[in-house]
Amino acid sequence: RFAPGMVYFRKTKTPNDFFVAGDSGAGYINPGHLEEPRRFSGLPSGVETWARHCRKFYGRWDLSITGFIIDGFAPAMSEQTLRAYATFSQDGIVAQKIAPGGVFEGMPFVRMNLDLGGTPAEAAEQALSRLGPTVPDFQIFRTILWRPSALKELYEAMETQGANVEIVDPFTFFLLVKQHYGGESR
Repeated sequence: RFAPGMVYFRKTKTPNDFFVAGDSGAGYINPGHLEEPRRFSGLPSGVETWARHCRKFYGRWDLSITGFIIDGFAPAMSEQTLRAYATFSQDGIVAQKIAPGGVFEGMPFVRMNLDLGGTPAEAAEQALSRLGPTVPDFQIFRTILWRPSALKELYEAMETQGANVEIVDPFTFFLLVKQHYGGESR
């Protein structure tokens, strides 16, 4: 959606910068609506056509993680759509209508938790209140248009509250998810 910006960010990135796709992939869609029966259009499945489109752009921009799949009011993704994601987003996906975590045909996945809001201290409380009793507890929270300094304050607020939390880059996160679940299809 923003090719000149993507070129700029690639040219100016630092070793601390990572790139993932968002908003369901190469196109702002609800992927469950691509599957038959297609409620609004009655057309045949568009999953494979859309997956080809995504493979082209993920390949062009060296992307392999989809950081947020919008399910909205669409049906949950079927195995057909998960299989399509595994062909272009093999390093991981975050979705709304999916099991809390696992691996599907080699692709790690986690369920999106909540959108964090308020001050960094308030957001830390929100996130920490969602952590489960089992360790490890892989969680993804979304922030929208937060400055890097606010994200740093969020992490510091979690540390201040004594949380046993480790925030890692997306590739490390999904590798840990995959290792935890044994890399097996679920």
